[in-house]
Amino acid sequence: TYKDVIEISKQEFDKHLPINRLMCESIGVKKGHQIVFKTAKRTILLKDDGEMKQYEYGCDMDNTPLTLIHELEPNDEEWYFINLQTATIDTLVGDPVFYPHTYMIVCLEGMGTDMKQRIQISELKNGRFKTIFWFRLKRELHPGLVYWFNKRTIFLNDNSKKFYKLTF
Repeated sequence: TYKDVIEISKQEFDKHLPINRLMCESIGVKKGHQIVFKTAKRTILLKDDGEMKQYEYGCDMDNTPLTLIHELEPNDEEWYFINLQTATIDTLVGDPVFYPHTYMIVCLEGMGTDMKQRIQISELKNGRFKTIFWFRLKRELHPGLVYWFNKRTIFLNDNSKKFYKLTF
């Protein structure tokens, strides 16, 4: 669990806003209604169901065999890092935000889901993202943006225009 949640000012929140969110260049290309990855071990096919489920190509992560994919459904979404060498798939609850110059990420579960929002913190080890921390947020907190302040602190805002610093 987290150690502390402190309300902060909008000025403090804005003062530390990051410039780069990902360690990869997003090209946002959707290849028809399916995305195919040929890995060293197998072929992975992600196919829209034509009605509800859609996949979007996110990006290839710099200096790794990882590709980011976004899966969207009504009231649900997930993000996947697919390892193109091992064919392993790591699931994230939201768009990953990297800690600068590391492979540590924080993800905020999408507001459009039916789930109580969570924050996931993971780190890349041996070609896989291992979750280090899960935070279940209080029901009254509905964050729209999360980013790193330092390796043990994240900032987030919520829909009532309040700003918080969460230390873990």
